[in-house]
Amino acid sequence: MNTKVKVAEQIIDHIDQNLSDIEKAIGERLEAMREAETRNQSRYDTKGWEAAREAEGAETIRMALEQQKRYFLQFSRVAREAGSFRQVLKVSPGSLVELKDHMGKTRWIFLVACSGGIEIQDVDVVSVAAPFARRILNLQVGSEVVLNDGKHVVSQIL
Repeated sequence: MNTKVKVAEQIIDHIDQNLSDIEKAIGERLEAMREAETRNQSRYDTKGWEAAREAEGAETIRMALEQQKRYFLQFSRVAREAGSFRQVLKVSPGSLVELKDHMGKTRWIFLVACSGGIEIQDVDVVSVAAPFARRILNLQVGSEVVLNDGKHVVSQIL
């Protein structure tokens, strides 16, 4: 199976777990809001209002997670159809990139067109809008890039 498909499926599992957690949090905040509104001590008691705002924030996070999940489901479907036959010549959105530092330590980066910030095993998921991603976009195998922790060489692009 295509390595990118495996990584995308791991990311989807991670997002599903986060969605489960956020759904639970939303339910708890809505229940807290209902309880607080029925027990207000005075007109200055804001516990119900605070719980409602927390539920709104959790709902915003849930919507962002669902958007990420849709992206990775679509990505996984397209990558599965394309297979691993397509040769990648330069780093682009959707690339799985292996970087090696001067000590031979490897670092895998998965560039995505949605929000990143996820780490799955040894793979960092990075949005193409991130400054880090802009530094490695369009590089080819053998290209060098200087990052915060030193010089790295692009050793593979999948």
